[in-house]
Amino acid sequence: MRAKEIAQAVVDHYRTTLDKLKASTTRPMRVKQVMIYLLRSYTGLTNRGIGGLLGMNYSAVSKAGSTIEHLMKVDNRVKQTIKEIVSSFEV
Repeated sequence: MRAKEIAQAVVDHYRTTLDKLKASTTRPMRVKQVMIYLLRSYTGLTNRGIGGLLGMNYSAVSKAGSTIEHLMKVDNRVKQTIKEIVSSFEV
């Protein structure tokens, strides 16, 4: 499944686990934001589906997705990080 491949690429990049990510409530939630962006971009998952995967409410997924999209426009480091992660799962 593509979502699992993407999730694994993100947690590998940030040297964490999906379980730790689900349990995390600290802010900023950059790792979750990046994963949400990639899952939205490369899968057909809805906000509700992504929320189920990450243990988040669908409205929080929507907000986090909007935040990371904005950050990508203003912070080249965020954009570069996402490109690096994409290159690890895209063939």
